[in-house]
Amino acid sequence: MAFDRNRNKDLVLVNHNIHSAQVRCIDASGNSVGLITLSEAIKLAEESHLDLVQVSPVGGTDFPACRILDYAKYKYEQTKKKKEAFRKQRESAIKTKEIKFRPGTDKNDLRVKANKAAEILADGDRIKISIMFRGR
Repeated sequence: MAFDRNRNKDLVLVNHNIHSAQVRCIDASGNSVGLITLSEAIKLAEESHLDLVQVSPVGGTDFPACRILDYAKYKYEQTKKKKEAFRKQRESAIKTKEIKFRPGTDKNDLRVKANKAAEILADGDRIKISIMFRGR
């Protein structure tokens, strides 16, 4: 079995899984509590019947930022945001449409296909034009 580096990519640390002695804590109403010990932060979260969630890793700062919130609701909102971003990405993707011609296509049919190609280009999509020959 191969080692998967991306498996723990979206892992969020909650309550006792946070590995820092001190954290920058934000309470449930969004006010900054400040720099406190992990045990005090967990105690504050338990008093309000919520979870202590690490929202930003120890990147540029010395201590991770943790927020007191409902973890199940947070996780639901994160998956909802991810799905919405994926949906927007798929909608904004440029589609390629194909128009086929044969050597014997009449002038009127060429005009109709040219008008259709203009509509497709106006919508912002790409066009692939193919000329199909039969026989040798």
